[in-house]
Amino acid sequence: MGGAEKSFLNRYRYQNPFFRTIALNRRPDIDGWNFPPDLEVVTCSKSLYGSLQSFILLLRHLNPDVVIVRTPIDAIIASLSRIICRKSRFFLVFEAHSVVVSLNKFASLPITFLLKLIHKRIDLIFAVSKAVQLGPLCRGHNHVVVHYLGSDISLPNIDFSGLLSPRLLLLGRLIKSKQPDLLVRVLNDINSLFPLPNDFLSIVGTGPLFDPLTKMISDYDLRRVIKLYGNQFDITPFLLSHTHLVSCSTVEGLSLTFFEAKLAGLKIVSTPAGGGVEILDSHDIIVPDFEFNSIRHAIITVLESGVVAGSEREEIVKKAQWMKTSRTSKYYYQTLYSEVKKNQAQVENPPLV
Repeated sequence: MGGAEKSFLNRYRYQNPFFRTIALNRRPDIDGWNFPPDLEVVTCSKSLYGSLQSFILLLRHLNPDVVIVRTPIDAIIASLSRIICRKSRFFLVFEAHSVVVSLNKFASLPITFLLKLIHKRIDLIFAVSKAVQLGPLCRGHNHVVVHYLGSDISLPNIDFSGLLSPRLLLLGRLIKSKQPDLLVRVLNDINSLFPLPNDFLSIVGTGPLFDPLTKMISDYDLRRVIKLYGNQFDITPFLLSHTHLVSCSTVEGLSLTFFEAKLAGLKIVSTPAGGGVEILDSHDIIVPDFEFNSIRHAIITVLESGVVAGSEREEIVKKAQWMKTSRTSKYYYQTLYSEVKKNQAQVENPPLV
């Protein structure tokens, strides 16, 4: 389950009681869905035609006040449905999560073209970072609001007084754009010069690169240094036993793992992949580019920094309190409610021209 899906489930817990939410699940194949028992869920086909058909039926049956979509394809489906179901006057909200339209270059051009056509039919865009706000998903729209996802991670009362030697944690889908293989090659290069500590890097997640990474780690004889844990329902133990979250991604809107790491007192080492850098500070390392040598230099800097003081972790946690979902969700729902009421007033009392 990706950050966008996880953030939706986190935010739902803080929904105002006068909202009623029905979720249309276009991705029943996603692992890790854990829907709250009170959330109404309708599952439909992943295909464009099947999704459009299910969406139109729901519109005619429910006549919702607000429709919230999370991907460009979802926005296109909702806009087409709006044209077909002209009697349904819903407020259309698009949650923009990425700094690119699509990682598939062949799909990017037609999707970009269609997005430009439907922009006027989208009433409000929530961008998950300032970088996304300036990106192609939001460009040209006159009503974009930056909304940080936040994290609902629950941590026990941990005593950070002990000192921890640097340990890296990589969280997320093991896919090409996350470049976990590049990080493994960097560690292999460093380990050839001087032995890295045991369990220096933990990789939590799965995906197409899981098996190739397993083989690579074995071939490089790095099983002592790097551990692969696959999918984990509870990542709290990993956050508490590591000092740095590392991200080598080429594209990120603003990773939910950044909020989780900050609330657990971790420092972050990140490539300039997008929105994440805007919440980083002097505790963190922003790699200037995506090159092997730059990432290598950042990891060596982490090693040379030595132990991480408990007081420093406590300071990171304290500064990150605004990132809690309980706080970011309040802003989300207040903004949504305000904009819907404003729109309804304009419909009922259209301005004189």
